[in-house]
Amino acid sequence: MNFAQQRDLPDVLGLVDLARDAETAYRIVTKRMRTEVAFLDATTFPLPKGDGKAVRPMTLMNPYDEIAMRGYLGRCSEAIRKATDGSSVLNGLIDRPGPGWRSVPFTDQHKRRMALREEYYERASTGAVGFFDAKEFFPSCDHAVAGSLLNDAGAPAGAVEVLIGMFGTIFPKGKGLPMGSEGSGPIANLFFGGVDRELSARGIPFIRWTDDLDTFLPGVADWDEIYEMVSDRLGAVGISLNTSPTKTGVEAKGPTARARLFDPSRDSVFCDEDPVAAAE
Repeated sequence: MNFAQQRDLPDVLGLVDLARDAETAYRIVTKRMRTEVAFLDATTFPLPKGDGKAVRPMTLMNPYDEIAMRGYLGRCSEAIRKATDGSSVLNGLIDRPGPGWRSVPFTDQHKRRMALREEYYERASTGAVGFFDAKEFFPSCDHAVAGSLLNDAGAPAGAVEVLIGMFGTIFPKGKGLPMGSEGSGPIANLFFGGVDRELSARGIPFIRWTDDLDTFLPGVADWDEIYEMVSDRLGAVGISLNTSPTKTGVEAKGPTARARLFDPSRDSVFCDEDPVAAAE
C-alpha cells in the first residue's frame, strides 16, 4: 500500500494511515466486500472548477472502498495502459501497471501539456486549433459501455465484472464514474479511445486531458469533418459534446486561438503555477 505515499491526489482519506497496518486494512476491505456494504456510503459534493463558475461533482468514497477499487483496477491496469495513447493523452495515465499500480505524476504531465501546446501550435502545419469538451463527461459514462471497453481492451473478465458492480452501487442508474478517485481517470480514457485512434490515423496532432481535447488542424476548413468524426465516435459510446461555443469550437491561428489555448481557467484548480506564465 505504498501507493498512499505516491499518489498524486491529496490524501484526504488518510490512506497512508491505513498502510501502517496493511493486514487489518485488508481484513476490513474483504469483509466489506463479502457483506455487500462496500460503496454504500459514498457521497458526492460540488468542487468549483478553475473558472469559479461551474462545479465538478466529486465523489468521496470510504477509504477501504478506495483500496478495493484500486485492487481490481490493478488487475486491469496493463490492458488499460496498452489501450491508451500515452503520447497524446496526458491525464489518467498508468505509470506502472500491476497490483501496486500508480499514475504518471500529475505535475510532470501538466508541464508536458503546456510544452506540447506550444510545440503543436507553433508548427507551420497548424493553421487552426479545434477545441472539444464533453458534456457532463464523468456522470455520462455508461457502466455497460465501460465494461465492454474494458473487455475489448483485454482486461480480466472477473475484475471487470466486480468493477462495474462497484460503480453500480455508487450510481444505481447505470451511469457515472466516481470523479476524484484516482482509479476513474484510466477507465474514463477508454471512452475517448475511438477518437484518439482516428485522430492518430488521420495524422492530426492532438492533446487530450481527460475530456478536454485540443486538435491542431491545417486550417479552419478542416473543422467540420473533424467535428463530425469526434461527435460520432463519442456518440457511439454514449458521450455528447458540450456544444457551448466557449467549450467546443475552432479558432484560426492567431491571438484569439493562442489566448484560448493557454487560458488558465482550462487547467486544474490543483495547479500551483500560472499556465500563461509557464507558456511564455
